[in-house]
Amino acid sequence: MVVGRRLSATIFFVSLVYDFVMNRQFFFSLLVVICFCSQSARAELSSFVADAVQKAPGQEERRGKLYVSPLGTRFEFTVEKQKVIQIIQPPRGLFWLLFPDSKTYFEIKTPPARKQISGRDRSPCDLVDKEKCRKEGLVKFGKMSLERWVVGNRASKQAIEVWWDPVRHMYIKQLFPDGSEMIAGMSDSRQFEGLSVEQWKMTVTLANGTKSFSYMLFAPDLGFPIMEQGSKGLIKELHNVKPYPQNKAIYEIPDGYKKIGAPIKKRQ
Repeated sequence: MVVGRRLSATIFFVSLVYDFVMNRQFFFSLLVVICFCSQSARAELSSFVADAVQKAPGQEERRGKLYVSPLGTRFEFTVEKQKVIQIIQPPRGLFWLLFPDSKTYFEIKTPPARKQISGRDRSPCDLVDKEKCRKEGLVKFGKMSLERWVVGNRASKQAIEVWWDPVRHMYIKQLFPDGSEMIAGMSDSRQFEGLSVEQWKMTVTLANGTKSFSYMLFAPDLGFPIMEQGSKGLIKELHNVKPYPQNKAIYEIPDGYKKIGAPIKKRQ
């Protein structure tokens, strides 16, 4: 089935924006279990459009157009010469993948985000049950004043301790029950395509002492990372970032589209 083959080929590139928008700390996806929804654009520039690029060793460079607003994200790209549109609406818990050539789409539903994408009062508890998340105080980390949160029950020895930056709305340090930890440190500030950005290095140390490093350029004016480089060479970038008026229509499914099911891979 043409749609099925196209959909399967799409999955690799879908992760580009899904990672950018649904979980800014994509580097730690195997470790972080407390955040699945958006930590994206803040009020300074809550709606923008950019060219998104993904580069991976040994794989073809992939490009697309990304729209971000408090309503969600829209990502337009091409896979095997077929147009694809990905729409994510965290406030409604919706993930859509549209195929304009055949006017079909498929849908994935997730728990709605407790808050809109933009906003300054986010915390680690916005995305989990408040009974399982609590603030235990403040802590100094270099020149930063951070909030210390605990997700889970300390008595059960399954709790995750989070050092949270309330200004950038991001994790600076995470301590896991098995002894693993993640630490993020800012090393420099500079310009990147006309934007003031902060250069961050993330270090993940597993319980056995194995370390891996990832990097990010974070734009405070966007409240959003515009470059991320994973430990295995995967690079994700945003270029030509420009303000874009919020347009509700581009985050909805157009008239005339038919819903389809996701393809199921057959065993060889």
